[in-house]
This record gives sequence, structure tokens and C-alpha cells, in this order.
Amino acid sequence: MALYFDSAALKEKFSCSHDMSIYYYIESINGKCPFTAYPCKSYDDFKMGKCLSCNGDSCSAMGFYADQFKARGDLYLLTSAKGKAPFCSKSLSSVSWYKT
Repeated sequence: MALYFDSAALKEKFSCSHDMSIYYYIESINGKCPFTAYPCKSYDDFKMGKCLSCNGDSCSAMGFYADQFKARGDLYLLTSAKGKAPFCSKSLSSVSWYKT
């Protein structure tokens, strides 16, 4: 008895979301959207749109240019809910958590 399976489908279903990090990183270099990361007290506050502003140097960016920002701690950023490029988003359709 032979067993066949679709390895691509299995990877998609069971792979870690960190597998997307390489695509986010590449887009942070080549894309026009800066992957701005906002400080916020909680994930729920961020989802409600309470923390979508930067005061002074309180924000950071995810990816290649992250070292150019001073902000550290719990920061939240927006990503596209489409699951394909472009991944950076400026709407609350999908939210990712990022900690520096």
C-alpha cells in the first residue's frame, strides 16, 4: 500500500507563521510601506485603533531599517490580511504583534 500526500498543502496548513518573516523582511527593503510599529498598552487597544500615532520617537519599524529607531518594548504593526504581497498595511484589517 502506497501513501501519497501533498507536501505543499501540509506545509501551508501546519507551518509556523514565522515562515513569513523572510517575505516581510524583503518587503521592508523593497516596499514603499514602512511597517511602522506602534507602542500600545494592549493588543485589544491596538485592534480598536487607540494607538495609531507616533509621539516623538515612540514608534519603530519592523525589518531592515529597524535599527534606525530608538523605540523598544511592546510594539504593534499592521499587516495585510490577504496572505500575499504586499504585506504591509495601513488599515486594521489584520494585526500582527512585534516586540523589539
